[in-house]
Amino acid sequence: MSAGRSGDPGPAAGRSGPVLSAVDVRVQFAGRGRRRAAATAVDGVNLDIAAGEILALVGESGCGKTTLARTMLGLERPTGGQVRFAGQPLSYRSAALRGYRRSVQLVLQDPTGSLNPRHMVYEAIAEGVRIHRLDNEEARVADALSRCGLRPPQRFFQRYPHELSGGQRQRVVIAGALVLEPSVLVADEPVASLDASVRGEILALLLRLRDELGLAALVVTHDLGLAWNIADRLAVMYLGRIVEVGTPEQVFADPRHPYTRALMSVLPESPIEPIVLTGEPPDPTRIPSRARPVARSPATWRRPGCPQPAPRPGPGSRPGPRPRPEPRPEPAPDPRTRGPSSC
Repeated sequence: MSAGRSGDPGPAAGRSGPVLSAVDVRVQFAGRGRRRAAATAVDGVNLDIAAGEILALVGESGCGKTTLARTMLGLERPTGGQVRFAGQPLSYRSAALRGYRRSVQLVLQDPTGSLNPRHMVYEAIAEGVRIHRLDNEEARVADALSRCGLRPPQRFFQRYPHELSGGQRQRVVIAGALVLEPSVLVADEPVASLDASVRGEILALLLRLRDELGLAALVVTHDLGLAWNIADRLAVMYLGRIVEVGTPEQVFADPRHPYTRALMSVLPESPIEPIVLTGEPPDPTRIPSRARPVARSPATWRRPGCPQPAPRPGPGSRPGPRPRPEPRPEPAPDPRTRGPSSC
C-alpha cells in the first residue's frame, strides 16, 4: 500500500465543512424503579470537527463525554438532534452504519481489554478487513502496523497480546483502527492506562498520523496536560453541555466559564486563585432545563439570568493545526555525579 490512502476518496474528500458534527444532540436514558425519571446524559450539544483537526473533549467523570463520543460513533442513538458526517445526517440502517463505521473508528482506553487474548496480532487487525471484505489483507495489516511504529510488521504477526508491552498493545489497537483507512478517530482516554514514559510516544504517534493522513480526531480525556499538548481545539463539558470551546491557548489563558476557571485554577503555576468544587455532581434526573445548578461552585458560578460567555470562533475560522515545539535534547550526564543526588 502506498503512503497515501488507497481506493476511492471518502465521503469527506473535497469538502470544506466539518467532517463530523453534533447538531443539538440530546441523549436521555430511561430511569428505573417507581420514579422512572429519565437521566439526561447529553443536553443539546453542538460540536464540529474539521478534517485534520484534533479536538479534545474534557470534563469531570459523569459529565457525558463518553456518551457523546458513543453517539458520534453511532453506538448510541440520540434522543434529539442529529449526528452529521460530511454534511449528511447519519443513517441508522445496518448497511449505512457499516460504511460509516469504516470511516469513523474507535480507540479504546484499555488496550489489554480491547484485544482478544486468544487472537494473535495479525488476526486482531485483520478482523476489520474481513468484516468489510477488503482486498490485500496481509498488505493492509503490515502497512497499519508499520505506520504505528511496529517494524518489521511480520515480527508481530504471530504474537499474542500478553507477549507485548503496554505501549505495543495500544499501537496494535490504533493499527486495528487505521487498517480501514478512516477519516476520523474517536479516542477515549487513549493513554490513561499507560506509563508516563509511553504516553508521549502514543501522543506523538497520533500527531504524526494526523499530519501524514489528514486524520481528524476526537480525544476524550480528563488530562488537561494531554489536551494542551495534542489538541488544536478544546471543548469543556459540564452536566451534559459544552460550556466553552476554543484553542488551548484561549481556554488556558482566558477561561470564560466559571467551571472552566475552576479546572484551570488547580493547574501548576495557574494565575487563578484555586477554586475548590465541593460535593457531588447534581442528579442527572433533576437538572433544570435552562440553567446549570449552582450548588458546587463559589458565588461567581453561573446563575439563571447571568450573561453567558461569548462564543469563540468555530473550526472554519481557526488558523489550522498549531505548531508543536521540537523536543529538547536530554542533557549529557555529568561523569562527576555518582548515584542519586541528595536533597
